Amino acid sequence: DSIKINALSYIIDNLKTHPTLALLVLNYSRFDTINSQIIKESNFNIQQEEVHNNARKFIEEEIKYNIFGFGFMTSQIYRTDAVRMALQKWQNSFDNLESQVFWGAYSGLQGSVKFSRDVFVEYTCETNGLSNKKVWFKVHYSDLPRVYIKLREIGYSKKFCQQLIIHHFTKENTLRRLIGGIRRFPIMGLKTAIPYLILVIKTFAESVLSLFISLFSLRFGG
Repeated sequence: DSIKINALSYIIDNLKTHPTLALLVLNYSRFDTINSQIIKESNFNIQQEEVHNNARKFIEEEIKYNIFGFGFMTSQIYRTDAVRMALQKWQNSFDNLESQVFWGAYSGLQGSVKFSRDVFVEYTCETNGLSNKKVWFKVHYSDLPRVYIKLREIGYSKKFCQQLIIHHFTKENTLRRLIGGIRRFPIMGLKTAIPYLILVIKTFAESVLSLFISLFSLRFGG
């Protein structure tokens, strides 16, 4: 991954100016190595840089529909004590290839958060383990859903975490991909797909129940 020469000075200036920062995220572009072109100029649409003391609310808004954008570890600067606490909170997180989402989300709750407006890093696609279909399948349908559960455990809103799970399931041809994964990797595919589908069904049921309770309260409350 390419990092601009002025990134270090930007980081140091912000750490000196904002001592409460627990998480600083550098905006980044995405470069497609196969077609040798930039496919996204700026991952985060930051109009004005601000230090956000309500980290949970800001992070929820930023990653609601772009969870992968929060998983690029090269662009994240954690405060040391905060990320150490994250590692203690989820001690086997190194076994999860999306754990950096959790580290960043947890660290952000330990202080203030800032995302840069300018792009300082370039994410080079198709150069990591996710280009392997078996790894991608496990990460997408096992590791990432596990992160969603962990976010709920550390204080992110139930509604937000439900939205992540439902959006993850509905945004693409999930069932076809699950079936394809089971055909390619029968044992691993079933071990991955069954818990994932149980989680999705449970989440849908909880969402419907919450909606029903809200409607019932509006109709008969007071």
